[in-house]
Amino acid sequence: MTVASANLNEFFAEGCIEFSKPRSFIEAARQAAQLLSSEGFAVDQYADQIEEIILSKGPYMVVAPQVAIVHGRPDVDSKTGAALVLCENELISGSANDPVRLVFAISSANNDDHIEMLKTISGFLVNEDSVGNLLDCSTVSEVRDIFSDNLS
Repeated sequence: MTVASANLNEFFAEGCIEFSKPRSFIEAARQAAQLLSSEGFAVDQYADQIEEIILSKGPYMVVAPQVAIVHGRPDVDSKTGAALVLCENELISGSANDPVRLVFAISSANNDDHIEMLKTISGFLVNEDSVGNLLDCSTVSEVRDIFSDNLS
């Protein structure tokens, strides 16, 4: 089991943080999942899996105002990792927490790592300044600094 770190940066590989202007919440969720697939953390079909879950179960993954943590089921062919799409525009998911601007995606090989990733990101989000600080970022370096500052 991979134990969740106090430093979120350890879970975000190079290329797994991106600024974007997606047309929809589904597109942003797919984009975040595709970042994980592209970097070898999730299976190639991960974006399809996440879209299917959102369409069948609704926007329950929008966990806080402006924030979604999208994820599929743990898969032995996946590795523990995270991606983040920072949306330049406000997206409507159908959740009471709309609009969405930050879309995290997580992947893991087993249930324990899956839960630890959710706990780690939730722990980061408990700091009431975290969301606003991320939304103020304009570079990946600034995002990584915030991950380090809030969890060091």
